[in-house]
Amino acid sequence: MSNENEQIVLGGKADEIVKCAGCGKDLKVEERHSFEGENGEDIYYCDECMTQINQALEEETKNPNILFAIVASIIAGSVGGFAWYWITVLTGYQVGYLAIALGWLVGVATCFGAGHKKGKMLQAISVVTTLVTLLLAEFMITLHYIGASPDYNMSSTALLNHLLGQDYSLVSLFITVIKNSISPIGLVIWGVGLYTAYVMPKARKI
Repeated sequence: MSNENEQIVLGGKADEIVKCAGCGKDLKVEERHSFEGENGEDIYYCDECMTQINQALEEETKNPNILFAIVASIIAGSVGGFAWYWITVLTGYQVGYLAIALGWLVGVATCFGAGHKKGKMLQAISVVTTLVTLLLAEFMITLHYIGASPDYNMSSTALLNHLLGQDYSLVSLFITVIKNSISPIGLVIWGVGLYTAYVMPKARKI
């Protein structure tokens, strides 16, 4: 009995007419390309619409302007990094949503600079720029709080010059400060920002 019911269901599906999500054309089972939508629903496309979609997705990753992508990502990272620094210093809190905003800003700027392109190279640029921005912002934030302590009572810039005058190289000082400022919640915040930066320039797939 169950086999008969299965054949009836399958037979019904075989005769089913659906609409193409692109052009609205009526499609039989042998004419359609089926995909699962964001909400689990079935989406169908005809051959012509599938060809256009594949061409558009392929074009989206061709010949990105890497130089402009790097420049745009650095500009966005600088703006986002200064915002991260000042908001953290003024409020006393590292807000996780700002990491998402930073990753989004850098990712969008990278795609824009590349000529509205996406792809793995742009993902790498976006992630690296976001990571460098987070590290530099964290470095300056930590210097600010050290400088504000009773032991120093000076601006972060003055503290930086003071420490560099005590046989610290900039690299060794940077590593020391970052090591001392790393915390579990900080790593989570960085992870969210980096993931957002990674996703924004990701090539789309249907």
